[in-house]
Amino acid sequence: MHIFIPSRARAGKISKLIYQLPPEYLPRTIVLYPLGEIQSYSAYLEAWDGILSIPVPNEWRIARKRRHIGEVATRLGANKFLMLDDDIQFLVRQAPDDWRLRETTPDEIGKCFRFIEVLLDNFSHVGVSAREGNNRMGIGTPEGLFSTNTRLMRAVAWRTADYNALEHERVEVMEDFDLSLQALRKGGGNACLYYWAQGQRSTGDVGGCAVWRTREVHDAGARKLAELHTPYVRLRQKQNKTGGLAERLEVTISWKKAAEESVCT
Repeated sequence: MHIFIPSRARAGKISKLIYQLPPEYLPRTIVLYPLGEIQSYSAYLEAWDGILSIPVPNEWRIARKRRHIGEVATRLGANKFLMLDDDIQFLVRQAPDDWRLRETTPDEIGKCFRFIEVLLDNFSHVGVSAREGNNRMGIGTPEGLFSTNTRLMRAVAWRTADYNALEHERVEVMEDFDLSLQALRKGGGNACLYYWAQGQRSTGDVGGCAVWRTREVHDAGARKLAELHTPYVRLRQKQNKTGGLAERLEVTISWKKAAEESVCT
């Protein structure tokens, strides 16, 4: 399984993420970043032996990068790949009988990645739970603590053929939700692991999509997602205390209903 990390204006954060990755996966890790930032990214990536980097056109936004990742995975002969946001931190349960989370080690994340590869034999895409709400699944063993046909974000693995069969670049933001819903509605199914988790500082953290994502762009993406996936996506207004997107449209998605009513059922 290859690992792809699309990034923008976050060269300094890449090292923090790579430090968490299992050593055996580093030779199969590829970072994509804007061509105009090649100097800053090279300064950080050159310390990591074996990691590949792909400069892409400056104007490419995340949806175009995601499409390219599927194309690169195909050229590399990778039938499975994992896509990671560039600003996430991995966590793990304290123990099978304790839902609390702690910082994890590369070896523990290696176990997570290997389990993802196994699950991809049965699901089109597999993800690691967000830190937010991770405790709601209760307690359980690493292999037993997962749910199916639910929301995945920030750390999602795909079967390459299934991924490339989807329609890409239909929305500028929340495209990961569009791809997941397409797969579920085709009967692909997904799984989310809860013994591990991942989190980030905030939706509007400096760099990444925050460079170009305005409220207008965000809201237009939400409306388009609802249009593409009626009746499984409903719009709602969200109000945060801080941030450039403090007030915005958000979506409520009926993931399981989309899977239950798939064309393959």
